[in-house]
Amino acid sequence: MRDSQLGDPRDRPPPGTGRDRGSSGVRIHIIGGSGTGKSTLALRLGERLGIPVHHLDDVARVGGGTGPFRTPRERVGRVAAILETEAWISEGIQVGWTEPIMQAADVIVWLDHLPATAIRRRIVARFIRDALAEARRHRGRARFLRMRDYLRNARELLGSIGKVDDYRRDQALEDASAESRAATVAALTLHQLKVIHCRRQADVDELVERLARSPGAVGPEPLGD
Repeated sequence: MRDSQLGDPRDRPPPGTGRDRGSSGVRIHIIGGSGTGKSTLALRLGERLGIPVHHLDDVARVGGGTGPFRTPRERVGRVAAILETEAWISEGIQVGWTEPIMQAADVIVWLDHLPATAIRRRIVARFIRDALAEARRHRGRARFLRMRDYLRNARELLGSIGKVDDYRRDQALEDASAESRAATVAALTLHQLKVIHCRRQADVDELVERLARSPGAVGPEPLGD
């Protein structure tokens, strides 16, 4: 991939841990900010290719979401379990402790195609959809007795929207594991020869079709014109 933000790939040696792309298994890592569709794309590819999907939120936290953080030792063990398998798809915003996953991946898909306003709309729409589904599961007084849960979910919604702005804010990389676009660019620079940078929805759709046609030959060829 040639991307001005990641530098010129000719200035860096190719990754030394990649596998032969003609092998029977393929390893795909998907990265991007909150609300960019990482989980949706991972599940879409997993269904098309018949490959297990690993959500790194579940590796980072117990139960994912806002659950308690796992210890570094727990994370290392769970990452090792993923890497022991021949084929997998992983997705997450995280950098730093996910470096072994990036090293082992045959291709890294960077979802960078949605503006902040579109991401906020997606997050709100998902919240409303989930809230309505939750309300339908409870009848009568039970709906109102769960008001504390609804308020907690609303706070989580506001936190998710705030993360969109935090991710895109240009800031000094004092924390190599920070969940920001700057941290993502820094992490991907080390693997730029196998990064597919999706800047449009058409890029995402083309990627799915390419992988469905020939998953063993996956590579970071340019998408679109």
